[in-house]
Formats: sequence, C-alpha cells, structure tokens
Amino acid sequence: LGYGGFIVLMTALLVYQLATRTPFEYSVRQVRQPLYVQLTTGEIRNRYRIRLTNKTDHTQIYRFSAQGVPANALVFGVSNIIKVRAGKTVMIMVNVKLPPEKALRTKYFDFIITPEGAVKETVHARARFYAKLEG
Repeated sequence: LGYGGFIVLMTALLVYQLATRTPFEYSVRQVRQPLYVQLTTGEIRNRYRIRLTNKTDHTQIYRFSAQGVPANALVFGVSNIIKVRAGKTVMIMVNVKLPPEKALRTKYFDFIITPEGAVKETVHARARFYAKLEG
C-alpha cells in the first residue's frame, strides 16, 4: 500500500511538472566590471548579459525590447531578434546607453522577451540601471 501510494504521488508530481513547464528559461544579469561607464559623449552605459534557453522541441525565434527606456537606448551585438534551436542556450550581450539627465532619473527598466507566435508567453525581466556623473 505504501509503495503504491508513493508511485501515484510521484506520477502526479511528474504530470504536474510537465503540464506547468515553461517553454523557455531566461536570466538577465548586469555585467558588473565596470558597473557603468560614462562615454566621451556624456552618455552613461550599462551592459547586460541575457541567457535564454529554448526548452521546446522546435527552433524558436525571440524578440527583445525594453520598457522604461527609449527604444534607441538598446544596442544589441547583432540583432534584437534571436533564433534558438530546440534545447539550446544562447547568451546575448546588450548595452543600454542613456543621456546623463535620463540616466540619473532611470533606476529600473524592463527587458521584454517575446517568443514569435506566442505573444501570451511574453516575459518582463526587471533590470537596474546604474548611473553617476563623473567630473
């Protein structure tokens, strides 16, 4: 009776985990060496590393944007649209550059990750923006 109950419990747990599994995982981390840079133009730049894992069984395309900073503030290494093969993980480097007055007023903003064809699975990842005027 105990073994039967344990098997039923573990089967239910497995079914629950498969049913609630997200189609992708992500993390947003700020590159902290240095924490921020004041460019010769006066702009403040923060760098972020986004790790994205496609947990589906097909290639998926993801679109990146941001909320809380101007659209032209994001500078991607290649593109803001990334194709990730099934079961693979990619790392994306993103620079966020803001003019000094905007940088000092911006404490947080959101990276928005949208899988193509699955807008309801869009996620907002909160990120902190560090700034301090030098000189």
